[in-house]
Amino acid sequence: MAHAQDLDLRVVGGYDTGGAVYDVVMAGNHAYVATSSGLQVIDMSEPSDPRQEGICSTIGHAWGVVISGSYAFVACLEGGLQVVDISNPAIPQRVGGYITGGFSRSVAVSGNHAFVAVEDSDLQVLDISDPLNPQRVGGYGVSSGAIAVSGNHAYVLTVGSELQVLDISNPANPRRVSIMGGVEGSLAIQGEHAYVAGSLQDGEGMHAGLKVIDISAPANPHEVGRYNASGYDVHDVFVSGNHAYLTENAANPASRLIVVDVSDSGNPRQVGSYDTDFGFYGADVAVSGNYAYVASGREQSSHQVIDISDPTSPRGVGSYQTSTSLDLAVAGDHAYVTTWSGLQVFDISHPASPQPVGAYDTSSDTHEWFTRRVAVSGNYACVAETWWDQGQSYTDQQGRLEVIDVKDPANPRRVGGYDTSGGARAVAMSGSHAYVAETWYDQEAQTSKGLVEVIDLSDPANLRLVSRYETKGAANDVTVAGTYAYVAGGRFDETAGHHQDGLTILDISNPANLQRVGSYDLAGLAIGVTVSGEHAYTTDIWEGLRVLDVSDPTNPSLVGGSQAPVGYVGYPAISGEIVFVGAPNVLAFDISDPANPRQSGISDLIGPVWGDSDERRHDGHVAVSGGYAYVAGITAGLKVIEISPATELRIGPAMMEADGSIRLPVNGKCGQRVRLQRSDNLVDWEDWQTMILGGDGCGLIDTTTATPARFYRAVNDITPAAD
Repeated sequence: MAHAQDLDLRVVGGYDTGGAVYDVVMAGNHAYVATSSGLQVIDMSEPSDPRQEGICSTIGHAWGVVISGSYAFVACLEGGLQVVDISNPAIPQRVGGYITGGFSRSVAVSGNHAFVAVEDSDLQVLDISDPLNPQRVGGYGVSSGAIAVSGNHAYVLTVGSELQVLDISNPANPRRVSIMGGVEGSLAIQGEHAYVAGSLQDGEGMHAGLKVIDISAPANPHEVGRYNASGYDVHDVFVSGNHAYLTENAANPASRLIVVDVSDSGNPRQVGSYDTDFGFYGADVAVSGNYAYVASGREQSSHQVIDISDPTSPRGVGSYQTSTSLDLAVAGDHAYVTTWSGLQVFDISHPASPQPVGAYDTSSDTHEWFTRRVAVSGNYACVAETWWDQGQSYTDQQGRLEVIDVKDPANPRRVGGYDTSGGARAVAMSGSHAYVAETWYDQEAQTSKGLVEVIDLSDPANLRLVSRYETKGAANDVTVAGTYAYVAGGRFDETAGHHQDGLTILDISNPANLQRVGSYDLAGLAIGVTVSGEHAYTTDIWEGLRVLDVSDPTNPSLVGGSQAPVGYVGYPAISGEIVFVGAPNVLAFDISDPANPRQSGISDLIGPVWGDSDERRHDGHVAVSGGYAYVAGITAGLKVIEISPATELRIGPAMMEADGSIRLPVNGKCGQRVRLQRSDNLVDWEDWQTMILGGDGCGLIDTTTATPARFYRAVNDITPAAD
C-alpha cells in the first residue's frame, strides 16, 4: 500500500449477525420486535430513519409479542410468558412472568386474560389483572403455534394443521365449537374473516399462499377464497383495510412483501409487491398507517420500512439492523465474529458478500454479557468473555476463556474452557499459551484493577493456569510481540491528577514468571494497543492515537500522535504503513513517519457502535486482510470496507466535535488542489479555504457554526499551486 497517497475507504459488503427476529408489532410510533436476545423497541416516528430506543433481555428467545396498555406480553419459548413494562419505551423493564412449560410461541390478550399458544403442551389462559403476577386460570388441551382472539372466540392454529375455534366466554373453561383441517402457518382476524398464510392443503397437495375463511358462524368456518403465492413459502400475514400483506420466501428474490386485495373475499388477488434485500428465511410484517414494517427472521436480523400509500407500488424508505457484533479476527478466507450469542464464522473469499458458514453458541440466559473478544491461531479460536449474573451489580464481573476448534469452519466446537480470575477483556495467543487481559473491581479500594493470566493451551481439553501478573490499573487490551506482552489500560491517580500506566510492558520469555520491564503514562485510559516493529500504537480516550517507541522496552517514549475525532478510540489494527481505528467510521492514519501520523482516509458511516453512552468510549474493532478492512463492534453486524488509493474527490462525512465545531474530512488524489466552500442556504456559496491533499492533513475544522444549518462542498481547483 503506497503510504504517500490518501486512501478511499468504501463500505462494499456486510452481513447482519446476532439474534434472529421472530415477531414485530406496531403501537403508536414504536415497533416492538421479538428477537432471540429479547424485546427491542424501535422509534418509527421518522420511517426513513428508524432508531433503536430501548431493549429488554428476556429469559429464552422472544417469539411472539402483543401490546396491551403500557405492557408488552411476550411469548418466550421455554421462558413462557413474560410481561414487560413499556410505559417508558426507552427503558423497557421485565416486571412479571409465568413459566408455561413447552414452547410458548404466540400470545393474544383480551381484557384481563392472556391466551398463550404452547407447542408440546396446551393452550393456557392466564389472569393478567395484576400484570406483575400472571396466574393460570384455565386451559385447553391442544398443541398450538398461533392464536388470535375476536369477541368471545379464540382461533387457534394447531401443530396438526387444523384451525380450531374455541368459545372463551368463560376464560377458565375454553370449549371447542368447530374444527377445520388443511391449514397451518400464520393467522390474522378481521371482521367476519380469518386469514391463514402458509402451507395450504387441497386435492392437489400443499401450496404456499393465503386462505380466506368465513367465520361469521364460528361453529361453521369455511373457505371462501384463496390466493396461491409463487414462492415456496408464505411466512406471515397482516390485514389492514382491504389489503392483506404477506411475506413470501422465494428462490429469487429471496424474500418479498406481497400486497393482496381482499375487498372481494371470494377472489383475493395480488396488486403489488416489494423485493426486500434481506436474503433470509422467514419474516414478520406489521402495518400502521401508510407503512409496512417487515422484520427479518432466522438468518439475518434487520428491520425494513416500506411505504404502502400506493398498495400497487410499495417502496422501501428505511431499514434498521437489530443485531450486534462485538469483536472479530481474520484468518485466511474466514472471519471469526463474536456476538451476544457466541462465535460466528464467515467465508470472506468474496469480501463484498461474506457468507455465514458456522457458529457456536456460548450464550446463557442467566448472564448479562459485557464483552466477547476473540483471537485465532492455527485450528483454535480463543474467546474471552465477561459477564455478570442477572441481579448482580456491574462490579461483580466474572470471566471465562473458551477454546473452540475451528479446523472445520462449518462446524466449530468447544473443546475447553477456563474460569478467569477477573472479567476477561481481551486475549492474545502466542505459541501454546493464551494471554488474557482481565479487569476486576477492588471493593475495598473502590477502584478497578487489572491482571494478565497466562493459560497453557497445549492440551485444549485441560486448560491450565501457568502464571498471573497484577497490573496497577485496568487491563483493557493485550498484544504479544516477540518476548513481550503489551497491556493497554491504566488507572487515574487522584494525587498525581492524571492517568498512569496506560501502557504496561511485560517480559514473557518465561511464561511461568511474567516480569514488568516498563510502562508509560498516557493522558487518558488506554483502550487498545498493537505493535509493529519498534513502535506501539495505542488509543487513548482523551488524545486519540498515540505512537510510542518501544525499541527499549524498559524505557518506552512518546514519539507522536494524532487527535482523532470524538468517538474514535476503538482498537487499532496495522497493515503496512497504515493504522486503522474503527467505529462509527473507520479512520486510516499514515504512519510512514511514526513521529507524525497523518489521517489519510475515512470510511462511509458503518453504523452505530454498541459501546457505552460516553461518546469518547465507542470501542470499534478492525481486522485487515489484503485490500479490505473488516469491522465489528457495531450494531450493524460485520461490515467490509475496501481500501484503495483515493482517486476521486470526496467530502465528509462531517463530524461534530465536543466544542460544537465541525470536522470535515476531504479525500482525493494526493497533490490535488481543492477549494472548500460553505453555505447557509445551498444557494449562496463562499470560498472558505484552499488546500492541497496529501499535505499536512486531509481535513479541516470549522469553528464558526452559529447558524442553524451549514453546507459544504469541495471544488477541483485547476489554478496552479504556488508551491
